[in-house]
Amino acid sequence: MHSSITKRAISLILLAATTIPVAAAAQSNVKQITVHTGINIRVDGQLTQMTDSNGHSVEVFEYNGTTYVPLRGVAQSMGADISYDAETRTASVNSPASTGINPSYEALNQLYRATNEMYKDSSSLFSICLRGNASNIDPSICERNYQTNLSRYESACIAALDVSPTDDFYKEINEIVSYLDTVKYNYDKTYEVFQNGIFTQTFLDRMNTYDIDGGYAASMALIMCNGLLDQFD
Repeated sequence: MHSSITKRAISLILLAATTIPVAAAAQSNVKQITVHTGINIRVDGQLTQMTDSNGHSVEVFEYNGTTYVPLRGVAQSMGADISYDAETRTASVNSPASTGINPSYEALNQLYRATNEMYKDSSSLFSICLRGNASNIDPSICERNYQTNLSRYESACIAALDVSPTDDFYKEINEIVSYLDTVKYNYDKTYEVFQNGIFTQTFLDRMNTYDIDGGYAASMALIMCNGLLDQFD
């Protein structure tokens, strides 16, 4: 687990901006505005890909000196719960503490998701390269998946930091984080080989090792998560 993570710190980096027209809706009125895009988001110091409820990338933009980010993307990256009431057109954001969510329960759910999604993508990249189909894959999709999974990883680590040392599951949660770190390491290495585009037998053997090591760590983490989550039922 990264002890260097600073909780609840968000910084924005404005990159080379482009200008595009978009429609903004307010109180049933629609008007055309010009916004500046090309803005990155860092949550707790980590570059974070903003996504919607379906995991699709969402644009961040600046308008009249104010930076606009998707509420769901920021809230979920910080472990908060978000809901929307279509009748009153009201979005609600609640921290785990305000919703009464047990911090260890929240951490276990995020650790499970991060582990599962990260290993699935890592294993998929290895299978694609092994079959010689890497050239048929859109690199931008792989990059988006990679950034999304890194965001899940950071969110899971932050959630784990919220678990008190006096919590009954504190020791087990830290052990799961260690397994997740191993999954991430092997995922990073697999993605690095994929990006290099060199798929000789030597590199495929390396990816196979990453897949085995990551798979073992993922299995251990998921088994532990399931076992502990069952105790909340």
